[in-house]
Parts: sequence; C-alpha cells; structure tokens
Amino acid sequence: MRRYTVARTLQTTAEKSVKHLEVQISDTNAKIDLSMRETQELHSAKSRAQAETADLTHKLEEAESQISQLNKAKQTLTRSLEEVKAALEDESRVRVKLHGENKNLQAELEQLREQVDVVQNIQKSSICNGKKLTSFTLS
Repeated sequence: MRRYTVARTLQTTAEKSVKHLEVQISDTNAKIDLSMRETQELHSAKSRAQAETADLTHKLEEAESQISQLNKAKQTLTRSLEEVKAALEDESRVRVKLHGENKNLQAELEQLREQVDVVQNIQKSSICNGKKLTSFTLS
C-alpha cells in the first residue's frame, strides 16, 4: 500500500508539475504571440517611417529646386531693376537738360518777340512818319 501511496503521490506531483508546465507554456506562448505582434507592428511602423522619409526627402528636393529657381528669378529681376533704374536716371538727366534748354529757348523766343515788336513799332512809326512827310511834302 505504501507503494501505491508513493505512486499516487508521484502521479499527483507529476500531474501538478504538468499543469504548472502547461500554464507556463501557455504564458510563454502568449508572450511569444505578443512579441510577434509587437515585432510586426514595429516592422510596419518602420516601413511607414521609411515611406514618409522618402516622401519628405522628395518634397525637400522639390522645395530646394523651387528655391533655386526663385533665386535665379530674383537675380534676373534684380538685374532688370538695375537696368530700369539706370535707364530712368538717364531719362531723368535728359529730361532736366531738355527742360533747361526749353527754358532758355523760351527766354530767347520772348526776347526775339520783344525785338520783333520793337522793330514792328519802329516800322509803324516810320510808316506813320513817312506818311506825314509825304503828306507834308505834297501840300
């Protein structure tokens, strides 16, 4: 009977050990499943991050290209602006010169008109005096 009790005790202990091991295996399998899901999620996140990095790199390259084009356009516009400023300064100098010449010509014209008026008055005076002389000599 003792053997039976020992065998029964061993069997009970073995069964408890098996149950305990089964629980541990189940827990370990659950942990492995969780680790596998986390690993898949990390791989998925890594793939998304790589795709986003590629997209952002492409956008950055496009932005840098646009900046380069804008800088070239700015340089062209700056050169054009400088040319327009120089042309405007030249035109302004010419305008000032022409304005001065115009004033001088107007003053000269006014002097010539005054001289013409003086000459016309002298001629009128001479004609009037000539008529008086003619009528005085005729009488």
